[in-house]
Parts: sequence; structure tokens; C-alpha cells
Amino acid sequence: MDRVLCHGDLWSMNILWEPSKGGLRLGAVIDYQTAHFGCSATDLVRMFSACLSGKERRAHWEELLEEFYGYLKEEVEERKMPYTLEQLKEAYRRYFPIGAFMIVSVLGPLFEVIFRNPDETDKKQVPKFRSLQKIRIELTEFVIELGDGNGENRMFVGRHLLLL
Repeated sequence: MDRVLCHGDLWSMNILWEPSKGGLRLGAVIDYQTAHFGCSATDLVRMFSACLSGKERRAHWEELLEEFYGYLKEEVEERKMPYTLEQLKEAYRRYFPIGAFMIVSVLGPLFEVIFRNPDETDKKQVPKFRSLQKIRIELTEFVIELGDGNGENRMFVGRHLLLL
């Protein structure tokens, strides 16, 4: 896989939407401090882990990757694609356990600060934060299940052994 430009912190708080005739459309993606060249799967894992419920993510991850790949293909046009759809799916599957674990460690402290000292903007966002809190709990349970695995479902990612 060729490396591509990645956002590095792609989740709901860094995606701004604006009204359009059909509902909402992407207004902007913000907060590029951690942009880097790497694998698109890292951004997609982070976004799906932080923005979708476990049920939604498990049911739709593959079709969402296929849709993303279609958009990428449109942008690349006649140039060489940086990777195949199968490579993207495999990268997603391999990165998901560590990416989900990393999201859990970020969301917990964020919610603690927001719920302890909410300002007026945060109070309006409480329903969104509650939804994200549910996602954090689901991801935490998933990570715990990885550690409790019976050894039947193991895979190596780099030098690290993961239980799936």
C-alpha cells in the first residue's frame, strides 16, 4: 500500500456539517495538527469507532469502506490508486483492535472534563456526548474481550499479538 495523506484525528468533533436541500452536507474537516502520510484505514477506524455504535459499525463497516474507496477512485481519476479495496479492508481489520483501544483512552478523560464543568455550548451538545459515551463503553467492552480471548483467534500486527 502506498502512503496517503491522513488526518490523524478524524472523529465527529472535527467534522462540521451544514444544512443543504437534502439534509446535511459536509461543511469542513478541521483540526489538522496530527496530519501525516500513512494508511487511510487509521482515519476510518478512528471515525467509525468514535461515531458509530458497535452494532452499526459491525453491520456497515465493509460497505462504508467500499463507499470511501469509490470516492477515492473518483478523485484519483486516471492516476494509479494507492491501494486496492481488499488492501484497505485488510488494513482496517488489522488496525481496528489497536485503533479502538486508542479511542477508548481518549474519550474517557474528554467526557469527564465536559460533564464536570459544562459550559453553555457543551450543555447543548449533551445528547451527542451521551451517544459518544455509549460508544466508548461498547469499545471498552470490546477491548476487554480481546484480552480475555481463549487463544483461538489470534493475529499478529507488526510485532504485537492481538486476540480477536
